[in-house]
Amino acid sequence: MKRVLRVFCIFIVVLLSGGFPLKAYAIDQAVAEVGTLIYGGTKGKSISETFGFFARFQAQPRKGIFRPYASAMIEYASGTASVSSEKPSFTMYSGMAPLGIDIYPFKTNFVRPFIGAMGILGWGAMTMNSSTESMNGTTTSIEFGYGATCGVEIRTREQAESKAFRISTSYRVLQGKFATIAGFQLNAITFGLGIVF
Repeated sequence: MKRVLRVFCIFIVVLLSGGFPLKAYAIDQAVAEVGTLIYGGTKGKSISETFGFFARFQAQPRKGIFRPYASAMIEYASGTASVSSEKPSFTMYSGMAPLGIDIYPFKTNFVRPFIGAMGILGWGAMTMNSSTESMNGTTTSIEFGYGATCGVEIRTREQAESKAFRISTSYRVLQGKFATIAGFQLNAITFGLGIVF
């Protein structure tokens, strides 16, 4: 947990201290995206092998190879958790603010692939139904993590200002403290479909 928090803090400090020239970029592009998550993690402190859903809104520059962004994301998951030696049912809601950068290495007209990296700060609420009293009920926690993403934008016209469809996938490492377990893992692979406008 401390390592994840350290990586996130370094990322934010570099971003806000002028280590990356945000003022040189005009935020004139928005992305609206929905998708699904497949969770993974260590048995005994995760919700591995469970599916979830998310909606995300992202703002960033429309042009350039390096495009920093800020985004807001909400997430929902329900299924069976792995907590110590038990497998209680759970429901989870999360709100997150991923900050990162997308890199567009190729100047193509209609199909534009990209890769990216992000730091994640969020808050979650998880309700478990367990026979163990300390695990039963709702717990809340701050969530910290980071991730990498890749995808492609398919534009409707050749101009950079044209609308586009966005297909993306990412892998994230995310942790919080749920069911009295510090370092509870919310790692996931995501698959998203969106619109760029």
